[in-house]
This record gives sequence, structure tokens and C-alpha cells, in this order.
Amino acid sequence: MPSEDTSKPARKPSTYISIELSSEFGLALRDARLRAGLTQMDVAERARVTQSYVSRLELGSQKLTVERISLLAGIVGLNMSVLLVDD
Repeated sequence: MPSEDTSKPARKPSTYISIELSSEFGLALRDARLRAGLTQMDVAERARVTQSYVSRLELGSQKLTVERISLLAGIVGLNMSVLLVDD
């Protein structure tokens, strides 16, 4: 009888963005959060993270993945193209 592989599929390794982009995203996240009338706790609950994590993001002192940026941007209504356009 052939054995079935019941293990979970391998997860794709997370790709972290640069410190500069993390810092830039943190500022944009804070501005968008405030415009949306959300608290850090509101964002944290929706993203299933802690409020202190959101605070560190806004301060630019937290490593970020592209996936996490996408999740957080959606929560606060942030248009990601704003971050991708060079000034």
C-alpha cells in the first residue's frame, strides 16, 4: 500500500524588505491609519498582531515582509503604489 504524504506543504521563505522601505512604509502606515480614524490597537486586532508591533512598524524599527505590508496596507486603505513611486 503506497504511503501518503500527510505533511504540510513547504512554506515559501519570507522575503524581508529593506530598512529604508520599512521606515518609509511605517510613516505611510501611520498617516493612513490616522486618516482612517483607526488606533494602533484597531490595526493590531485586524492584523492579529500586538499594538507594540504596530508601534514599532510606524517607528520604522520592525522588519517587514511584502506579505505583511500588503495586509497592513489593506487594513488602513493605503495605496501601495504611493510607496513604489520614486520622488
